[in-house]
Amino acid sequence: MPTLCLIIDLEGIHGIDDLAMLLATEERYREARRLATAEVLSIVERALEQGYDRVLISDSHRGGQRGSNLLADALPRGCSVHVLDDAFDLELLRQADAISAIGMHAAGGHKDFYNQEAFAAHTQELHVALSSRGTLLSESDLLLGLAAEIGVPVLFVTGDDALGSHLAQQHPRVPFFCRKTSLSTLHARSVAKEAWQKQLEELPWRTAPLPAPPDHPWVLHTSSRWYADVLEQKGALRRGPLEIQIDGGSFSERHQALLALLEKSSACWKETMLQRPLLQTLQGIMQRSFPALGTKTTSAVPRPDLQRDAQRAWEAFFRHTHVAPAGSHLSAQQEEHTALRALVLHSLSGHAATWQPLGGPTVRERLDRALPELMRLPQEYPLHEDLDRLLARADALYLLMLYGQTVTPPKREELVEWVRHCAEERSPLYAWLIAELARKCGMEVPTFPVEELLRHENPLFQLYAHTHVILLENDYFLRCLDEAGVRPRFGASIELFHQLTAHVIDGGYTDLAAEMAFCLQALGEAESPLLPQLLRHIMDRQGEDGQVMDALQLAPGDSEEQNTSPDFAHCTGVALVALAHAAQNLPQ
Repeated sequence: MPTLCLIIDLEGIHGIDDLAMLLATEERYREARRLATAEVLSIVERALEQGYDRVLISDSHRGGQRGSNLLADALPRGCSVHVLDDAFDLELLRQADAISAIGMHAAGGHKDFYNQEAFAAHTQELHVALSSRGTLLSESDLLLGLAAEIGVPVLFVTGDDALGSHLAQQHPRVPFFCRKTSLSTLHARSVAKEAWQKQLEELPWRTAPLPAPPDHPWVLHTSSRWYADVLEQKGALRRGPLEIQIDGGSFSERHQALLALLEKSSACWKETMLQRPLLQTLQGIMQRSFPALGTKTTSAVPRPDLQRDAQRAWEAFFRHTHVAPAGSHLSAQQEEHTALRALVLHSLSGHAATWQPLGGPTVRERLDRALPELMRLPQEYPLHEDLDRLLARADALYLLMLYGQTVTPPKREELVEWVRHCAEERSPLYAWLIAELARKCGMEVPTFPVEELLRHENPLFQLYAHTHVILLENDYFLRCLDEAGVRPRFGASIELFHQLTAHVIDGGYTDLAAEMAFCLQALGEAESPLLPQLLRHIMDRQGEDGQVMDALQLAPGDSEEQNTSPDFAHCTGVALVALAHAAQNLPQ
């Protein structure tokens, strides 16, 4: 009984051109099921005409559905649909006289390795890439290798143009039929419907087995050190800061080792996906970056540029922060700038300890001058006072306590009342942060579950909460967090940074970009491909006078040129910390 095995996925199916169609939680998924069923049915009918009596369909797409993505009732007799933990299960493949793969996609890391956009590109999991001897491995490569090992011929593969160009290089003997053009990681454009009818007529139905796959180890590429730490703790062989080696005596053994490793670590990674709605999470994951083969992320931004721009930010920061003369009353902005100067200098002294500005006072000399100025900020918390002004007072109290200065704290009853009022009526984010700073100073104030903020519907709130959990953990760079035992605790934060970097850069949210950058630096993620993206964004947003500009400081509809009065002091200060650390730590 001649048997054909069809491996099917959704990403390369004609008409499925939007990421939302790949998720069972989205309305358009129903359309995707219909399209996939129709395409598979057209191939099944042609296979039956060509003499195959049985068609085994292995449904490999995992989009949150229960059971198959296909409308199984629409398939003819002789077809059986299988949803297996391993879509390339050897027992299933061995039952076939031939194999074909329908609706396939490019490999994870395709854009970074080949500088070509690829729709929904991934390999096995969404957050890793796989290579062998410097060449990416797609899921199609894995299937072709397994088929070659067991001696079952592969008739053809269908999918997008990015996969097609890859397979033309790696497997020129395997017929490929292009169903769409990738426009980006999020969108594609399918070929004309008439082209599919012509392709159906050209599908080959007999071919010889492929040559045996090469016997080389694989490398699993992560985009963060924390996940490589997790994999190593699960028994994986670490090959580099972001790389894991996959060994095995045969192609199928390496494949099983890969699946076992991903399964053992899946719970840890999937926990980080619960922070945002699923479609937004998927969109962010698909836009993640991997270091291209043979490159060092740390060399992506030239050190002279970092040194120059850090110096420019230093000069602009002090030029644009206003401290009131001795004995005068402090305005709200002067209170904020007084606290900001001290906090930025404190952060610089820990995070970029060997970096120094060119000429003038050193970081430490500036810090020694800034700390006594904090005594001028009153420790009063009126219910309706400006929130940034009150945060400056809490920062001042915290820094003075941290440096062992004697300071009269606020009245506990007043602060407790303010925290409760702020949490209920004004801003849970400010209430949480000021309460945490007060608690670090030994005050007994109410605590708030930060989990709600870490999962806030506004991604900017989320990022602010995540960065400040990290900053509070090490007292704004007073202690080292760059340890394998510490990093996994912040895996959710690091993963969120990956998911939201494109959103932050596209929106011009440079203040958050800088905070994300120095948090990644503090956690030892120097090799992260996010860092050069974030640093480049910071540098691109630096004006001629050295200030670093943030979109949130501009009035709606204004450009930097139209708005002459925004206060970019905070953005410039946090950018300075990130740039100085990068300039300090890049090799000569």
